[in-house]
Amino acid sequence: MPRIASKVKELVDGYSDHANVEIQQRACEYVQIFNDQWAEDRQGLFEPIPFKADEGMMVSQQNRAATNDEDAVAQITLASFIHKQSVA
Repeated sequence: MPRIASKVKELVDGYSDHANVEIQQRACEYVQIFNDQWAEDRQGLFEPIPFKADEGMMVSQQNRAATNDEDAVAQITLASFIHKQSVA
C-alpha cells in the first residue's frame, strides 16, 4: 500500500497552504503521520476497514471499499473532487 500512502500524503500536502486556516491546520497535523517516527503505526492506517452488513444491505459499486491501489487512488481522487466542489 505504499502507493496509497504517497497519494494521501500528496493530497494532504496540497491543503497545507489552504486559505482556510482550519483546513490548513488539519493538513499540517495529518502530514505529521508521514514522519519516520510514525512508520510502524502508519501501516495500519491504510488497511481496509472490515465491513459487516445485513443480508438485505446492498453496497453500490461507487461506495464499495477499495480492493487494490488503483481503486484507492480513484476513490481519493473522487473524494478530493467532491470536496473541492463543495468548497467552491
